[in-house]
Amino acid sequence: MILKFVEVICKSLGRTRRLAASTKPRFAIYLINKKLDTGVPLALHIEAVKEGEEPVSFGPNVDLMDYRDGWKLETVIEVEFAGVLKEKRVQPTKVKTPKFYSKLEEKHHALELERSQCEARHKEKQEAAIKQLRKSMMFKANPGPSFYSEGPPRKVELKQ
Repeated sequence: MILKFVEVICKSLGRTRRLAASTKPRFAIYLINKKLDTGVPLALHIEAVKEGEEPVSFGPNVDLMDYRDGWKLETVIEVEFAGVLKEKRVQPTKVKTPKFYSKLEEKHHALELERSQCEARHKEKQEAAIKQLRKSMMFKANPGPSFYSEGPPRKVELKQ
């Protein structure tokens, strides 16, 4: 059985990735970008390129295929239009400052406070429900028969 695959040259890594021939470019870009380190430019799309020919771009939903005859599949990390270099779509990650962490800590503290208040309200409601239940279960004593309160009968002395 011959496995069919395509090779995509990743410009960011400087390496070639092998993918199944019917792989969608969107998934291929996802796999390639997943392997990149931070600070390395992400791949935007895949093109088929050949020396002296116009590059062929793959849409996100077509199958990748190898054209052979000198064509290579490459990732594109920057887009050029009429010789003008466009800005990369990749935004650098923001550096998390102490201000960020202090705001994050404030949010965490506020959530903890809200959670404790909610638990206190729940506990109060539960205690009130138990108290009401106990009140409703009180039995009212009915007076017992009079012979219970009189005591034992007198012993009659028998004379012989």
